[in-house]
Amino acid sequence: MIQQKTRLLISYLEIEQATGYRNIELAIFDQGDFGSIIKYAESVKDEPLDILVANAGLAVGKYEQTGDGWETT
Repeated sequence: MIQQKTRLLISYLEIEQATGYRNIELAIFDQGDFGSIIKYAESVKDEPLDILVANAGLAVGKYEQTGDGWETT
């Protein structure tokens, strides 16, 4: 998780540098956990969302499911 947060912060700084926009908000949540998604959505439900960069993906060789029963393969 630390490596992911480090890469996220690097991306954040690159976006700031490339665009000059300084009002970027970061949110980290588990897209494989509906509880995590709902918690995030509730925290921003009254705010406009201009851009969402959703970075999720995993290639595995066997069938797996999230805790909510969704296939992850």
